[in-house]
Amino acid sequence: MDFTLDTIADVSDASAHAVLYELLGADNMRKSGRPDRSDFAILIRQQPGDAVTGGIWLVDDCGWAFIDLLYVPDSLQGKGLGGRLLAEAELLVRERGLVGLWTNTYDFQSKGFYEKQAFTEFGLLEACPGAAGQSFLMKRF
Repeated sequence: MDFTLDTIADVSDASAHAVLYELLGADNMRKSGRPDRSDFAILIRQQPGDAVTGGIWLVDDCGWAFIDLLYVPDSLQGKGLGGRLLAEAELLVRERGLVGLWTNTYDFQSKGFYEKQAFTEFGLLEACPGAAGQSFLMKRF
């Protein structure tokens, strides 16, 4: 089989990304019998219909819910909103029959917040010069 490798460095190619995503998703479905992913979210808005100012974005990822994004604006921090978002997300995750939640967070982000919400660390990528370390956390139901 003939092929060529096309290196794309520091360039966003949305169409190529979409093709790879579809190919991998179809392969995963064939092998696992499960759809590759299903996104769901809880959004923060000032009023219904207003612009999104924060929230939590989750992905049903082969039996677990991955917290892809969680953002609470500075003006709303310290009011328990992050915990409320996680509690609401947990209800949705349980309704879907998933095993639990997992996420990753950088050294400069929110590891302590997740630990206060009963998440435990299951992996660590240590920081190196010029980069931040990452913690991987989970909460099994």
